[in-house]
Formats: sequence, structure tokens, C-alpha cells
Amino acid sequence: MAPSAFGLLARCTAAEGRYGLGAMKTQLLRPLFVAVIAAAIACPVSGLSAQDEKKEDAPKEEKKDPPKEEKKEDAPKDEKKESSKEEKKEDAPKDEKKKDAPKEEAEEDEEAPEFDVEEFKKRSKEEEKENNETIRKMLRVFTPLEGEWTGMEKVEHREARFKGLDKEWKDTWKGFYTVDGRYFEMTGQTEGDDPTSYRWVCTWDVKEDAYKAWYFGETSQTLYTGELSKDGKHVVWSVEDDENGTLTRFSMIPDGDRVKCSGTDRVAGQVVSRQSSNYTRKRVEI
Repeated sequence: MAPSAFGLLARCTAAEGRYGLGAMKTQLLRPLFVAVIAAAIACPVSGLSAQDEKKEDAPKEEKKDPPKEEKKEDAPKDEKKESSKEEKKEDAPKDEKKKDAPKEEAEEDEEAPEFDVEEFKKRSKEEEKENNETIRKMLRVFTPLEGEWTGMEKVEHREARFKGLDKEWKDTWKGFYTVDGRYFEMTGQTEGDDPTSYRWVCTWDVKEDAYKAWYFGETSQTLYTGELSKDGKHVVWSVEDDENGTLTRFSMIPDGDRVKCSGTDRVAGQVVSRQSSNYTRKRVEI
């Protein structure tokens, strides 16, 4: 229908050019033109309407699909439920362990020995008694130093440049045991250019297995460590200063009513001065 209508339209247009027949254009061309337009429009419109119907149908199908996907999505929820059940099952042993823990603690409490206060006190007294006996035994070496003593002490330097530091002074002191024989003290007083008073406190250290002596002077305090001499008749005292590299060693050797002292002062291993003193026991006046 559409091709024949366009052919007729062409012929009518040619006749209008030749004869000027406006009536033909008015009567024939307009209905045909309208018919052609209607026919041309009808075809695409029908196609479009069909496509629109299909498009309208498509959403209906798409609407049907989502519920299926939602059902599929529901599956993981079931898996989550199963996983939560499995986790709860896995947690069960922990609860069992918690239940068992008090039993284990109770068993440990039953196995642990009870603390006996009286037994502890008894052992402490026995240990203290044994240590005190050891201290008294080791301090017997100071017995010859008991009493009052008087004498002279001097310090001499080896190098000529230090000779100006040499000095000599008088010293008077007294030796005695204290604290039930577990300490031996010597208190004294010097006379000379720099008179001073001092105190020595000596004992035996059970833990360190060594003699200890604390010297307290008006201008200094020093801790000495001692050990028995090879013959076991006196103590060799020493004090070392690692920071300054100094080492002092001396001995007090009793011989009846006399006591002889000798010692050295070293710096970096070299002897820089020597100490010497001689004391005699004071006679008791009646």
C-alpha cells in the first residue's frame, strides 16, 4: 500500500505543474497524503507497540527472578546458623575445661604441704644458733687483741716527691667482744697533728664465708674484707677501689703483750706507701 500511494502522489504533483489543477490537488492529494502518512506511521507504531509490550513483559520476568535469588541468598543464613552451632559445639570443651579447672586446683591444694608455723620457728632458731656458733668460732682469732693497747704508727712513701706526706702519730685503743661474742670492736684515739677518734667493728659473714670490718672515723667510713692467714693466727685485711685503682692491705699480728701491724698502699699495682705500727699492752695498775 505505501509504494502505490507515493507513486500516485508523484503523478498528481506533475499534473498540478502542467495544468494548474488546484482542485485535483485539493480533492485527491490530501486524502492520499494523509493515507500515506497514516500507513507509514502505522508500521513503526505497531512495531514499537510490540516492543513496548515485550519490555513491559520483561519486568514481570525480572520480578519473578529476584525471589529466586533471595532464596539463594537465604542459603548462607542457614550456613551461618550451622556455623554458629558448630562454634557453640567448639565452645563446649572450653566450658568443660572451666569446670575441670577447679578440680585441678583442688587437687594441687591437696598435694601442697601445709605451712607449719612451729616447725618454721624451730628451724629458724636452729639455723640462727648454728650460724652464731660459727661466728663465735671464727672470731676467736681476735682474742689476743683484747685489752688496752698503746703505741706508735707511721706512714712512709716510696718516692722522694711524696716524702713530704710521711707522718707518725701516737695511737691508743681498746679491743673487746660485743653482742654475745659475735662482734669484736676496737675503739681508739690518735694524738698528733691531726688527732681523731675511731671505731672498728669486726665479724664473720656466714653467707660470704669471709671476715668483714667497718671502720668509722671522724672524716671517713670504710668497709674491709678479711681472710685468715696461712697459719690461721691473724686476719689479713684489704680494701680495693676499682674506680681509682687503689688497693690497701694490712695485718695485725699479736705476739703476747705486743702487736705488730704492717701494710701497703698500691696504685695501679705499684706500691706507693707502707704502714707500720707497734703496740704494747697497757699494764693494769692495782
